[in-house]
Amino acid sequence: MFIPEFRKPSANCASLVKEFVFMYASSDEDSYADKYIPDGYGAIVVNFKSTVFVSDEQHREQMPDVFFIPVVSKSKLIEVNAPFDTIVIFVKVSVLSALFDINFMKLSDKLVQTMEIFTGFPDLKELGGLSSIEKRFEKLEEILLLIPGLKNYKPDKIDSTYEFILQNGGLMPVKQILADFNMQSRSFRRHFQQRVGLNAKTLSRIVRFNHVWMQVDKSRTLDFWDLVSDGGFFDQSHLINDFKKIIGETPRRFFSRNLEQVLFISAKPVLPHKHVTHSGSSHIPHQPQI
Repeated sequence: MFIPEFRKPSANCASLVKEFVFMYASSDEDSYADKYIPDGYGAIVVNFKSTVFVSDEQHREQMPDVFFIPVVSKSKLIEVNAPFDTIVIFVKVSVLSALFDINFMKLSDKLVQTMEIFTGFPDLKELGGLSSIEKRFEKLEEILLLIPGLKNYKPDKIDSTYEFILQNGGLMPVKQILADFNMQSRSFRRHFQQRVGLNAKTLSRIVRFNHVWMQVDKSRTLDFWDLVSDGGFFDQSHLINDFKKIIGETPRRFFSRNLEQVLFISAKPVLPHKHVTHSGSSHIPHQPQI
C-alpha cells in the first residue's frame, strides 16, 4: 500500500478546489476493490495508467480516463487496477455547478459522469506528460484557471450554506442552518439541491458519517457512547440506520474490518492498519434530538 500525496490549492483556485490528491505507485502494487465513500465533495478523477471499474449487483463498467464523481448519497464498489498514476481533484460542487450552469438534479442517477457535462472544461490529459508531482500541481492550477469566472468567483448564499455544512461536520440541525442563513424558502431548497445534487439534510448525513469515521480512524477506539454523542445522533438506532443507508454496514462491522482499501479508493490519508479497540457499552440510551 502506498500513501497518496495531498496538496491544498492556491488562493486563486480555492473557491472551487478543496484538495488535490496525487496517487502514484509502480506496477508491483496490487489492485484494490472496495467501497468508495462520498464525503460531500465532488471529485474529478484523471487516470494516466490506472484502470477503474464501477460495479453494482448487475453491472461492472470501465470508466473513461477522465471522469467526474458527483455528490452521491451512498457508497459504490470501485475497482482500481495497477499501475497507479492518478490525480483526484476534490471540488466544491455548488461552485462547479454555478461556473458551468449545471443542474445536478437533471443528471442520470449514476456514480460517475463523463466530463462532457461540463462544456468547455479544459483538457487535463496533458498533465500525463509531466514527470513530477510538483510540475503537475503547478500545471494543473494553471489549467483550472482557464475556467471562465473562476479567478474572480464570488460565493453566493448557496455556496456559503454548502460550505458551512461541510465545515461543521454535518452536526448542526439543517433547520437551524437554514434559519441562520435566512434560507428557509422552498425556492432556496430547490436551488440548493440543483446546485449540490442532494438536499441539505442528506448532505449533512454524509458529512456527519465522515466526521464520525475520521474520529474513529484517529483514535482507533470504537465507543458507541462517543459515536452517538459526538455525531449528534438521537440514539443508537439512528446511528446504525445512517451507517446502513450510506455504506450498507453497521458501525461495528465497518470498523472491525481493515479499511485501508476503503481509504485508498476514497482518496483519503491511509494509515497502517491497526485493530480498532471496542470500549464502553454497546447499549446507548436515548439522546436529545438535535
